[in-house]
Amino acid sequence: MVQFYKTKQSSKNKSTVFKGSVSALDHRLQGIIHYQQQTYFTQDVISGEQVQLKATRKNKAQLVKVLQADPRRITPACQYYAKCGGCQGQILSYEDQLKLKAPQVSHLIEQLGGYEQLMAPQLIYGHDWHYRRVTRLATWFDNRQGWMLGFRQRQSKQLVQIDSCLVLKESLNALLAPLQTLLSQFPKAAKLGHVELYDCLPQPALRLRLTSALNEKQRQLCQQFANELQLSFFVSDINGERYLSGSDCYYQLDDLKVHFTPGDFIQVNQSLNEQLVQLALDWLAPKADERLLDLFSGVGNFSLALAKRAKSVIAIEGVERMSEQLLLNAKLNQLDNITALSGDLDDPKTLAGICDDIDKVLLDPARAGAKTALESVAKAGVKAVVYIACDPATMARDLAMAREYGYKIQRWALINMFSQTSHVETAVLLSAD
Repeated sequence: MVQFYKTKQSSKNKSTVFKGSVSALDHRLQGIIHYQQQTYFTQDVISGEQVQLKATRKNKAQLVKVLQADPRRITPACQYYAKCGGCQGQILSYEDQLKLKAPQVSHLIEQLGGYEQLMAPQLIYGHDWHYRRVTRLATWFDNRQGWMLGFRQRQSKQLVQIDSCLVLKESLNALLAPLQTLLSQFPKAAKLGHVELYDCLPQPALRLRLTSALNEKQRQLCQQFANELQLSFFVSDINGERYLSGSDCYYQLDDLKVHFTPGDFIQVNQSLNEQLVQLALDWLAPKADERLLDLFSGVGNFSLALAKRAKSVIAIEGVERMSEQLLLNAKLNQLDNITALSGDLDDPKTLAGICDDIDKVLLDPARAGAKTALESVAKAGVKAVVYIACDPATMARDLAMAREYGYKIQRWALINMFSQTSHVETAVLLSAD
């Protein structure tokens, strides 16, 4: 069939500038504004403020000017805040951010999960700045400046070049300027990808990703960089993954050493992760004769601590490498009661028969949630379940299904794992009693 090109008519929304009042904030700290029977969402506003906005696309608008500011509004501490896409909450104090997050998550659980008259959450929080022990930095080659290092701009692929970040641990902050100098020596043909930084033991670690092969000159540059800054240097390129310097990464938790490979998932906030694991231990209260199931188990963040107290733990993770690392972690920590499996937890066959002899369950899924896995657990009638989530919306969706199987929320907690951002960790204790 012959197709004729037609010029697309530009959307009226793209040029619409309007004034409005922020009626509320959602769980992502986005302002909700109603204008001419249309609902728009925008960042950097506070409930009750009068603002001028520019519609950018369907249901999205960009703040042009604050016409009447809320008394809670403060000047962002970060010099890159206006452009960087990493943080969303710096117009509010740390305390005000926390006050806004709790009711929004509560509303989601009630509205999407169907649980009415939810009790107040336990609030767990820590430092407002310099808490992040893991970060991923983007690279971009500029024909005039060479390789640039930074974070993506808001809703854009463009880069915000940075030389410091207020939420990073100081050990990682100290690497930014030297790292920019290192990358500036690479040619465009190096095809650099992301750079990941880890504040870990026995020393900080760096993972460099390339879509080409690291040549000998570049390898020498990286090794010299690692030696001078005393860090582990891990490379992922078309020839595979390997350490150029160092050979191990781990963090301590509950008198255990949790080893991982750069690229594996670990919680970004060490202090709050320790409190989160303790919360799970308190809520599940594993006994010496009980069998536990840890789903989306990673490298053993929860499994190892649970295994110290329970008869046995079955840990299932979707990424095979992390499942193998968990098994090694159990051996290194002299725990012989962990069975580590790898499987697709979105496939009900993965848990077929496994939940029948389980006393208690912990789930810590990615943002997509754990609907399939949680349903397998619910069908088996497991009495106690702790669900930990980094996306309260998908968690609330899954809780609606759990409610249909008779599960009640006994407790829930909000963990401010990601200060200065809209993100939050949520934990819920479900009981089938």
